[in-house]
Amino acid sequence: MSSLLLSSWMMPCPSKKWLGIECPGCGTQRALEMFFTQSPLDAIAFYPPVLPLLFFLGSAGVNLFFAKSNRSAKITLIMGVIYMASLITNFILRHF
Repeated sequence: MSSLLLSSWMMPCPSKKWLGIECPGCGTQRALEMFFTQSPLDAIAFYPPVLPLLFFLGSAGVNLFFAKSNRSAKITLIMGVIYMASLITNFILRHF
């Protein structure tokens, strides 16, 4: 039931809708929904960058609300770089 509720709020990808080309982030919303409502392993198999995204969001949240130090900011930056690298790698592997 909750999966159907979340699906009704998903935004369509503007790149895919208007240009017919998937963007590197296509699949993120479905993978996040799958991760939290169904099976995390299926979500990672469907869209591998979902795991680095969750680590990045977690470290950004800790940095924002709890540990405002240079060390936590560096960890958040590293997690962001890892997420972007996984996003680009996934896009390349999916399309080429």
